[in-house]
Amino acid sequence: GSSSPNTAGAHAAHNALPGLQGNCAACHLDASHNGWVDLKFPAAYNAKSGTAVDNGDGTCSNISCHGGGKTPDWWTGEIDVNRQCVSCHSAGTGQYNGYWSGRHAKHVVDKKVACTSCHNTTGLAASHFIGLDTAALDSAAATIGGASTQVSSFNAGTRSCATSCHGSKSW
Repeated sequence: GSSSPNTAGAHAAHNALPGLQGNCAACHLDASHNGWVDLKFPAAYNAKSGTAVDNGDGTCSNISCHGGGKTPDWWTGEIDVNRQCVSCHSAGTGQYNGYWSGRHAKHVVDKKVACTSCHNTTGLAASHFIGLDTAALDSAAATIGGASTQVSSFNAGTRSCATSCHGSKSW
């Protein structure tokens, strides 16, 4: 954009997320429209690994909703949330949104099973980005099964599922 505030780059994608619509302070805490890009994040967005920071090159690090890693470039990068899950979720990191529960290591790491084999993207659209400003983030269980996944049913209480790949198993 050529006007202040400059809403080019990834503003539209972030502004569409639950809880971030019109919430400039999520990334520009205490900022004013002064012709400079003032990035400062509330502590609620700090990753488990450290304080959220602007790297000064169009990227940020230690943002909890990006799994504590380095974000794509604000101006040119993007993440396809339906296919690039490991851009924000990674195994064994200990981040708030890392996955190490159940059989993720066996399925995702060892067998290279796609996340979308169990987690449906229709569920992602409805619930995936709720709670970005909390350590809890969202409920991954709400995205398991249905649509084009291989999971016909999932019981969150017993952490068990019925799948087309190997019948009923417990996590």
